[in-house]
Amino acid sequence: MEKRRLGNTNMEVTIVSFGGIPIITRDYELSVKTVKRAYELGINFYDTARAYQTSEEKIGDALKDVRDKVFYATKTHLRSKAEAEKHIQESLRNLRTPYIDLYQIHSVDDIHTLDRVMSKDGALPALEEAQKKGYIGYIGITGHRAEVLIEAINRYPFATVMSPLNFLEQSHAANLLPLCKERNIGFIVMKPFAGGSLVTADKDVQALVGAKSSGEMARLSVKFAISFPGVSCVIPGLGNPQEVEDAVQAGEEFGALTKEEKSIFERLKAILVEPFCRGCGYCLPCPQNIDIPAILKALLYATRFNLIERAKNMYAQQAVKADACVECGICEERCPYQLPIRQMLKSVKETLG
Repeated sequence: MEKRRLGNTNMEVTIVSFGGIPIITRDYELSVKTVKRAYELGINFYDTARAYQTSEEKIGDALKDVRDKVFYATKTHLRSKAEAEKHIQESLRNLRTPYIDLYQIHSVDDIHTLDRVMSKDGALPALEEAQKKGYIGYIGITGHRAEVLIEAINRYPFATVMSPLNFLEQSHAANLLPLCKERNIGFIVMKPFAGGSLVTADKDVQALVGAKSSGEMARLSVKFAISFPGVSCVIPGLGNPQEVEDAVQAGEEFGALTKEEKSIFERLKAILVEPFCRGCGYCLPCPQNIDIPAILKALLYATRFNLIERAKNMYAQQAVKADACVECGICEERCPYQLPIRQMLKSVKETLG
């Protein structure tokens, strides 16, 4: 598989790399097997985060014997210097490594948060001190809003930027991606599957958009993202060996999408009208133990794909229903897409009972 230099760093990373969110919900043995399969197939860049619960530990365990042959990237979502310092040490222990190649400030989606992390007692000074001590190699930033990330790289020489890029979310690339390319900042694509919306195992949904399989959707999504000039690598979330194999195949077959392949995404884009949940899970945990992404996926099936019975069955399987919501709003504060989750949960009750 092709490798590209990650901006001005010394890292040559595989164009398809490993996103560590899905292994959060997989059992330990399967997770380790999945990460090892990625290594066997040539993936050399592994992204995780402190917010991803056991993801760091699973990656560290799987790759402990080949640490010198791979690159680790992780993140802190906390904003103060003291909190970030604690996270860095936890990441080092979890990943079983004396250093981390890339440490990122996670989900900076508004100017207030940017100001906070860049303040004297913010997270950025903690990363700078850790860098001087040799605990981390490079400092990056992640987020979902182009205007905030542009402001960030205008203020500070971040080595990398991570942001969504997929067929449903291209507008930010118009300004952010060329600027990163011009300044030789590594651009890491997250959410190439639109948080799962572009990849589904449901054959009924695949039939609606003309896809042959979920594997085909995965391959096309990855091919689409890495075709943009300036993209360093794509980190699809990979939760089992088959998903790894599909993603690697996309990297090995890298090339522009055909007209027929683009038509699949055009049909999907016409169906997925905002607002809808991407299933990223950033809203969790819910204080009432509502599985918000799972419930909103059922709503998506009912209102966008018109698969009413399937949606009702999906919803019926949830132990905690939408009516358990007390409207605390914590989920909306966490949502990178600023979705009206409380209202959407009310729609679930109205639509699915």
